[in-house]
Amino acid sequence: MTERPSTIRAVLFDLGNTLVAYYDSAEFPAVLRECLQRCANILGWSEAAGRDESLFARAMALNTESPDCAVHPLDERLTSLFGSTSPELCEAFLQPIFARAQLDAEALSVFQSLRERNIKIGIVSNTPWGSSARSWRQELTRHGLLDKVDAVVFCGDVGWRKPHAAPFNRALDLLQVAPQDAMFVGDDPRWDVIGAQNAGLLPVLIRPVSASAVDDAINVHHLSDILEVIDARIDSVRARPFYAEYAWAYDLLSDRPAEKECNSIARWLVARGVIPGAMLLDAGCGTGRYASELCRRGYVVTGIDRSPELIAEAKKAAARLQRAIRFTLGDILSLPASEYDAILCRGVLNDLVDDDARGAAFSTFARALRSGGVLVFDVRDWDSTAQRKAREPLFRKRVTTDRGTLTFTSETTLDPEQRQLVVAERHTLRDESAERSSDYQFVMRCWTRGELESHLERAGFGAIAYFGAYDPEIHIGATDRLVVVAQRVRGVGL
Repeated sequence: MTERPSTIRAVLFDLGNTLVAYYDSAEFPAVLRECLQRCANILGWSEAAGRDESLFARAMALNTESPDCAVHPLDERLTSLFGSTSPELCEAFLQPIFARAQLDAEALSVFQSLRERNIKIGIVSNTPWGSSARSWRQELTRHGLLDKVDAVVFCGDVGWRKPHAAPFNRALDLLQVAPQDAMFVGDDPRWDVIGAQNAGLLPVLIRPVSASAVDDAINVHHLSDILEVIDARIDSVRARPFYAEYAWAYDLLSDRPAEKECNSIARWLVARGVIPGAMLLDAGCGTGRYASELCRRGYVVTGIDRSPELIAEAKKAAARLQRAIRFTLGDILSLPASEYDAILCRGVLNDLVDDDARGAAFSTFARALRSGGVLVFDVRDWDSTAQRKAREPLFRKRVTTDRGTLTFTSETTLDPEQRQLVVAERHTLRDESAERSSDYQFVMRCWTRGELESHLERAGFGAIAYFGAYDPEIHIGATDRLVVVAQRVRGVGL
C-alpha cells in the first residue's frame, strides 16, 4: 500500500539573501574590509592599521568553515585577529553587514498568506563567521520578522551549521512538525538544498530568472512563488489518484506505445528543422516515458508536471535507464520565455475547462518557444469522443502488481451543452489481507478543430497540420483524438 502524500504544515526559511538581502559572494571581500575597519575603530587603532593588507589576508584565511559543520564562533575569530574580543567588538563587526540589509518586499505578505493557510513559519539560518544568535534575533526584530514566526534557530543555537541536520531538527521539534510535512526555502544549494535533504524536508530554491535550475529542488524565482508550490502540494493530497496515490501504477494502466509514437514525433520535428540536440519541453510529462524516448533520440529534454508523485516516478525511471533528463514540478501556464525549440504536450489540454485558461496555454507555449519553434500536442475531438463514449461509457482494466491486484474502472457521462465529459474513476487494490478503494470524479472538456485553429493563430502559430494519432498515416476522424503539429511563426512578437 502507498501512503497518501502529505501536505505542508510548516515552511522554514533561510534568512540571508532569502528573506533579507545582505551581500553576495562577490561583494564579501569589500564587506569584510568594512567589518575589520569598524573593529579597528572600536579598538582605537589608526585608519591605516584597520586597512592593513596583512590583517585582511589573515581574515580571509579565517573565512572557512569546519568540514564537520561545527560552528567556529565570531569571538574566537576576532581574538585571533585582534588579540582580544568583547561584545562591543562583535557588534562592531556586524554593523556593516546590518547596514546593507534589504528586506524582501514580499516577505511579510508571504508570511501573512501562510498564516491564512494555517501553516507554521520558522527561520533556520547560518550566521556570518558564527556571529551570535542574540544579535541576529535583534536583526529579525528590526525588520519586523521575529514576532511573525513560530520558531527561530541559528547555527549558534545548536553548535552546527547548515547543511548539518541539527538546526533543522531543532526547528521541527519547536514547531512539532514532522520533516515530511515541512519545506525549506533558501537561496544556496550547498547549505539550503543539501541541508533540507539531510533533514528530510522538501527543498525549495530561490533562483534568479537568468540562472540555471538546480536539480533535486523545486526552483522558484520569487518568495511569493512558494505559495503556488504549497497550493499544488495541497491539491496533490486531494488529487486524482491516477496522478498521486497510484502514480506508481500509471504506466501499467496507461500502456501507450511511446517508442512508436516518438518515432513520429521525432520525424515531425526534424522535418521542421528541430533536430537532435535541440531543447525540448515535455509539458505534462507524467512518468517521463516520452521524455525518455526523445532523450534517447538525442534531444535535450526537460519534463514538467504538477504531480510530485509522477515526477518522482519519472526521476526513478530516468536514473534506471541512465537518461540525462531534468524533471521538475511545473505548470504549463507558467513557462520561461524563449527557452525551448520544441514543446510536446500530451493529454493535458483537455483538463483546461475555462476559456481563459485554454487561450492562455497557447500564448504561454508561444512565449516559451524560440522563433520557429515547434509545438506538438493532442486533444480529444468532441464529435468523435461523444460518439465513442455514448457507445462505450465504461472502461475497466485489471493488472497484477507486486502490491496486489489493482482494478481501475472509469465511467463517463456526456455533457453535450458544454462539450464536457464527467468522469468517475475508481482504483481498487486488493492484496492477501485487505481491499482498498479510492474514488474520484472530475470534468474534461473536449475540443473542436475550429477552436484549436482560433487559439493557435491568435498565439502566432502557423503551418498547422492535423492527424488522428501520433502516426502520419492515420487521418482525422479515424480516432477520437486530434494530434496537432504547429510552428511558431518566425518574426511574430508576442
